[in-house]
Amino acid sequence: MARPDRLPWIIPESCECCADCVSRCPTGALALWETHHEGVHVPWIAEVDACNGCGACERACPWGGISLTSFVDDARTRLLARRPVVRPVEEGSRDTRA
Repeated sequence: MARPDRLPWIIPESCECCADCVSRCPTGALALWETHHEGVHVPWIAEVDACNGCGACERACPWGGISLTSFVDDARTRLLARRPVVRPVEEGSRDTRA
């Protein structure tokens, strides 16, 4: 698979945990992850090479919590090394906001 020329830059402070981005990801690269704060989840990509850079996640986010960047190397480093998460949330097991 060719390396994408864009990758998602996730902005956790803007995320409302609606999971629209996760459900629209055609490759399944994006998942909600539980953070170190109980009950707080953020979308994140664990397997960066699974992302094709299509932008479906950015278009799906009503909160502006994802922005595609052409700084692919910076995004890869951030996704792999600065992961602000504990573990992925299994489908159907996360609490939804009222």
